[in-house]
Amino acid sequence: MWKLRDIIIDDGNKIKENMIKNLMSSKIPVTLALDGWTNVKSNKVTNLLLIANGISYYYYASIENYNKQNNKEWLVSKISEKIDNMLDKGINLIALTTDNEIVMKSTSIELKKSILY
Repeated sequence: MWKLRDIIIDDGNKIKENMIKNLMSSKIPVTLALDGWTNVKSNKVTNLLLIANGISYYYYASIENYNKQNNKEWLVSKISEKIDNMLDKGINLIALTTDNEIVMKSTSIELKKSILY
């Protein structure tokens, strides 16, 4: 059972690496989409998806908050790390979009401020 799980995780990591390499080399404009939800353990989860040329690449990263204190400050710090990593890799990040939940909206506003200034 664990071997199958390891194979699936390994394949997923290879697909992600290839996706990042393609986005880096092509320099096409990329939108970062944030989607927050609550999993079956009642932990807040934020998925980061990259969208380019109308294709959604699910997923770039997933951030799970085990402390159940999902607030703007916590999310901004975690997502900023991911954005910095994307920019360091040369991904042509041009836009950010979120769902309309209050915490996600305020997080998006704060991220846009920190990126632009």
